[in-house]
Amino acid sequence: MDTKYIYDLNRFFLLKMSTNSANHYLKLTRQVLDKAIGENFYDFLRHPFTSFEFKNTKVNKVALGEDEISKIFKLYLLEGEQIWDTRNKFLAQLFLQCIRVSDLQLLR
Repeated sequence: MDTKYIYDLNRFFLLKMSTNSANHYLKLTRQVLDKAIGENFYDFLRHPFTSFEFKNTKVNKVALGEDEISKIFKLYLLEGEQIWDTRNKFLAQLFLQCIRVSDLQLLR
């Protein structure tokens, strides 16, 4: 693995995802590499990430308005359908102060 490989990997990621997501996966790659170096599984002349610069893009976050949330809350759905379950999980996530989806999925 060398710096050219890192840049090629970044280019590949950018074909499939946003800059910030690509950075996330590259940082995970760097963590795995650093762990391999720490465990003496990987030797290098020059660390592949030495000259690589992470460039984040500003994210324009748009939140739902109170009226939109109210419409979702009041929407009539048949109990037991997947959309009913999804709506309720979304509202639980919202009312639990934006609990992470991964934590929400662990709830029974």
